[in-house]
Amino acid sequence: VGFGSDDKTLLTGSADQSARLWQQPGNSSVGSLMNQQRGVLSVAFSPDGHQIALGDDAGRVGFWNAGDGSPSGDPVKPYAHKMKIEHQYSDTYSVTYRPDGKVLLTSAQDGTARLWSLPDGPQIGQSMTHKGYILKASFSPNLKTVLTSSFDHTARLWSAQDGSPIGRPMPHD
Repeated sequence: VGFGSDDKTLLTGSADQSARLWQQPGNSSVGSLMNQQRGVLSVAFSPDGHQIALGDDAGRVGFWNAGDGSPSGDPVKPYAHKMKIEHQYSDTYSVTYRPDGKVLLTSAQDGTARLWSLPDGPQIGQSMTHKGYILKASFSPNLKTVLTSSFDHTARLWSAQDGSPIGRPMPHD
C-alpha cells in the first residue's frame, strides 16, 4: 500500500494479481485496474508521483502511469523495463524509488536486493545478498547507504553506489 504525494491518492496491491488507485475522501476507484498477471506484493509511487512500480510474486517489476493506471510502456507487456530477478521464481518483497527517481531498489525471496537504473533498467553494481529472503530494503536519508532486513535474522548496510557491503551483518538472534 502507498500514499501519493497529494495525500489523497492511495495505491493498493493484492494477491488477486491487481493493483488499484483510490481517491480520498470517499474511497472511489480511479483509472484502470492494473493487472500485473501475478500477485502484487509491493507497490511504490515514483518521487514525482507520475509512475507506479509494482513488484509481484514472479520476481518482476511492472511500471504503470499513476494518473490513470495505464501501463507505462507496451500495454501488452507492462514489464517493458524487464527488471526480472534472475531466478525462475522469486517474490519481489519491496520496491523503493530513490528520491531523485533515477534508481529503483528491489528486494526479493531469492536473498538479493538490487539497484536498477531508471528508466532503462540495467542493474547497478553487485547484488546485495543475504542467506534468507530480504523482506525490506531502503535508502538512507543521505542516499549513500542501503539498509536491508532479512529472514536470516540479520540486517545489513550496503553502498548505494555499487551494492558493496559496509561492515558486518547486524544479528537479531
